[in-house]
Amino acid sequence: AMFPGAAYLEDANKGIDQYKYGFEPEEMLRAMKEYYEVFNSIFEIINPSLFAYFQKNDIQVDLYLFKWLQSLFAQCFTIDITSRIWDNFFLEGTPFLFRTALAVLKLLQPVIMRIPMEECLTLLTGSVKMENVWKERITMESLFSTIQKIRFTEKQQKLIVDLVSNAFFYNENEGVVESGIGDDG
Repeated sequence: AMFPGAAYLEDANKGIDQYKYGFEPEEMLRAMKEYYEVFNSIFEIINPSLFAYFQKNDIQVDLYLFKWLQSLFAQCFTIDITSRIWDNFFLEGTPFLFRTALAVLKLLQPVIMRIPMEECLTLLTGSVKMENVWKERITMESLFSTIQKIRFTEKQQKLIVDLVSNAFFYNENEGVVESGIGDDG
């Protein structure tokens, strides 16, 4: 038997999820799928050898990218590197996060390609077990110099920017919501 407040709690939790993500879980999955598709299309061009290796070994982008983007890399790096990533993210937006992800993959690539497949996901998710590998392979200097070398074409940049505006800030059916602040009526 359910306790009297169960339905209320269920509704409240659903409301919290919508507040946290800005939309229904199904919409979030659709939005993330778009992120993965755009990321993969750029990943394939920028690092074809690692992309092919991931395809061959069935390493799916959602297994690592979601965690990286959701935490803005806070789960992967020390506070000094994370804060610098955040500073750049606030300046440049989502394209910077994509460049960071591509730089991380580039810096981890030599390790990825020589360790057993099972360990690969442990490495990519920034697991504590692999913390030392991240620290050895990815220093503040190596990360940011690698990020600097990654350049997006105008088309790639637009794909990423469109992702953000389409997925997160408004629903196409609703248009822009007026705040009513400053109205005289």
